[in-house]
Amino acid sequence: FKVKEFATTDQNKTYRVWLGIPKTVQKTQNVYASVFMLDGNAAMSHLNEEILKSLYANDAPVLVAIGYKTNLPFATAFRSLDYTPADLLTGKSTQEIQSG
Repeated sequence: FKVKEFATTDQNKTYRVWLGIPKTVQKTQNVYASVFMLDGNAAMSHLNEEILKSLYANDAPVLVAIGYKTNLPFATAFRSLDYTPADLLTGKSTQEIQSG
């Protein structure tokens, strides 16, 4: 897996993204079967060698896991904001409006 981190400037969060590209992927292909997983920290902690071998044996998809820069399985403070809609007028999260 390749791991990259992306920092946001608006909410001071850093997302961690895991990208698993099977060795069997054809470089000339333009479209790949893919699986995107939220709560990437938790998802990645459950992937083991047995699961990865099983995927590899069955035409494995590209795996993309999206989480946060933390060693915890769930970053509940940030994750709760992911499910909170922004204010329609300002575009800000309700937490930003309450604290700002």
